Amino acid sequence: GNQLEIGTFFIGDRWFGFETQYLVEAISPKTITTLPGIDPIIVGRVCYQNRTIDVLDIRKEVGVHSCLLGDDAQVIVVKYGEEARSFPIMFGILVDELGTIPEVNDEYIESIEGLLGSMDILGSKIVRPDGHTLSGNDQMLVILEPERIIEKLKKRR
Repeated sequence: GNQLEIGTFFIGDRWFGFETQYLVEAISPKTITTLPGIDPIIVGRVCYQNRTIDVLDIRKEVGVHSCLLGDDAQVIVVKYGEEARSFPIMFGILVDELGTIPEVNDEYIESIEGLLGSMDILGSKIVRPDGHTLSGNDQMLVILEPERIIEKLKKRR
């Protein structure tokens, strides 16, 4: 089967990832300018490559209730859009810890449309626990879709 590279991270104790084509880099959350009162999902903005991008905290959206941001917290910069080469839509996601970048065979990837109800609407696929080789990690890896996160934001506006 084909290999899919997924950049992974933890929000609370749950394991998520984006396909690496959407990932730009991880930056320190210390650079966030907080913007209280806009929308609970937007924690603030960061200046990144001469652009100002929103930083989102999606933990409620993905059903994580802890809000501990420890020393390992990072902002993952995500790019998205047809014009991703020239001037992509970009945003940041606040995460508790970075994970590895496993290569996953696509036969272990399953669609979760309708499987987990609306809670996981930000993702479209999961990697089954037997589909990656991270020792001691038997969690399901939920692959998030940048487009769905953007859509969700627009609906809230």
